[in-house]
Amino acid sequence: MAPTTHPLAAMLKLNTRLFERCLDGLDDATAVRRPSGLTNNMALVAAHLVDARYFIARHLGASLGPLFGGALDEVTSIEQVEEFPAVEEIRGAWELASNALAALIPTLGPEELGGEPPVQSPSSDSTLGGWIQFMMLHEMYHIGQLAFLRRLFGLAAMRWS
Repeated sequence: MAPTTHPLAAMLKLNTRLFERCLDGLDDATAVRRPSGLTNNMALVAAHLVDARYFIARHLGASLGPLFGGALDEVTSIEQVEEFPAVEEIRGAWELASNALAALIPTLGPEELGGEPPVQSPSSDSTLGGWIQFMMLHEMYHIGQLAFLRRLFGLAAMRWS
């Protein structure tokens, strides 16, 4: 692994584990509960994170099939979702994308990391490497939401290890 990819791989590994811990003990009925009519549920937040990982992995060259059978492809708000993926389906898709990224990130060299990202991010680093860092921070933000929602619905706090 190139020294330039070590921090990205470390963030990926941490986020992978924390996301999985957020799903521990979560059943499908709890996953679709909403704290209020103005907030998303755990299923949508988790599916959004999986979708973001798929986007990163596909951009880096992974060939992943359609996510959730394309059911959420055009969704821009929770009100548009007719049926949420099951927790185990979310977990399985996360594992596929995570494994793909764990294999791809260490292969990136300085030239690739300094290249153009697929979309610009709010990061001041406008490179592919900066975009991947931003996407890892994006994951951390939503993992925090999942951890909070766990406690709100009476589940144990997210485990760090």
